[in-house]
Order: sequence, then structure tokens, then C-alpha cells
Amino acid sequence: MFKLAIILCFAFIAYAVGDVHFIDDCLSPGKPVILYNQEVTKTGHFLQIQEENLRVPLVGFAPKNISCITVVNQMSDINGGFPYIKSGGVGYTYVDLYLKSQKNKGFDFRVTVYYDDSS
Repeated sequence: MFKLAIILCFAFIAYAVGDVHFIDDCLSPGKPVILYNQEVTKTGHFLQIQEENLRVPLVGFAPKNISCITVVNQMSDINGGFPYIKSGGVGYTYVDLYLKSQKNKGFDFRVTVYYDDSS
């Protein structure tokens, strides 16, 4: 019985810290320039998960390496979605994001990407 309680405790902790509802990946700022600043929303539908793939910049590459990516969940954590960086990101000239809702829910994210123009 004790072993079962320990296993359940670890399973709960792994579930609780598994996915986060935001991204805040920033280097120390020099001269930040906004590359992308948009609200990305999708409405929820019964028994469906909403998804969105987003590339920043939409076409081509940034003039310099990305220095900051923030994806802010504008819904409560109970209802909000999950953002993921699929490729690129800070230190690259692009970022591919994957935004995913919970089942039956939508999502509402504020996505902001900067590059450093100090050099």
C-alpha cells in the first residue's frame, strides 16, 4: 500500500509540472526591436483540441537573431492552452511555435518576438 501511495504521488507531481501555459525566453536586452506582436486566438469546440502552427517571421528570416520570445496565456491556467517552441527560437533568425488547446477549450495567447539591434 505504501509503494502505491509513493507511485501515485510521483505520478501526480509529473502531471502537475508537465506542461506550462506560457513561454518567457529572453536574453538581456540591448536595443530590442519588435519583430512580431499579435494576439492568437481560437474558439473551443466540443470534444476537439484546437491547434495552430505559427512561424515568426511569417516569411523569410529576421534581420538579426531573435533575442526574446514571450507567449502569454490570456486565459486562466485551468482553461488555457499550451505553447511549444518546435524549432528555431532565441539565437536563431526564426521561431516555429505550436499552440495547442485543452480538449473542449480554445486558447488566447499574446505572442511577442524581439530581436536585438544593438550591434
